[in-house]
Amino acid sequence: MKYLIITIVIVFTFGSDTRNVKKDQIQNSKKNYKVFKIDSIGSFYLVYLRKGNLNYKVISEKLKKKESSDLIEVGEEYNLSLYSIFNQKLKINNKEVRVVPLIANCVQFEKDINICKEKDLGINDLHYTPDLRGLYIIR
Repeated sequence: MKYLIITIVIVFTFGSDTRNVKKDQIQNSKKNYKVFKIDSIGSFYLVYLRKGNLNYKVISEKLKKKESSDLIEVGEEYNLSLYSIFNQKLKINNKEVRVVPLIANCVQFEKDINICKEKDLGINDLHYTPDLRGLYIIR
C-alpha cells in the first residue's frame, strides 16, 4: 500500500507537466465540461465537472493566477483535457508499473490529505488537467 501511494504521488507530481504527457496515458479528448461544484482540501482545489451524464473530479493545486487566465465558475462550461491519475504507465527501477484503479479509492497528497473517488456521485476516477492552474483556465 505504501508503494501504491508513493507511485500515485509521483504520477501526480510529474504527470501534470504537459511536455511529458505520453501517448499511452488514458485521456479524454478536449471537451466542454460543465463545472457543478468547487471545493478545496488543504492545498488543493477539487473541481467537479459534468459532461452528459458522466461526472468527473479534477484535482488542481492551489496556485496563483497566471497572466491571461480566467477564473472558472460553477455553472459555466470549459474546454479541458482530462487525464486519469490512476491510469498511468510508470517505470520504477526500469520496470513498467500500472496503478490499478479498482483497488485504490483514494490518493494521499500530503500527510493528512486523502482525496477519494465519490461513487455516490458516479465519480470512479480522479483526474488532473494541464488546462487549470488553481481555479484559473490557462489560455
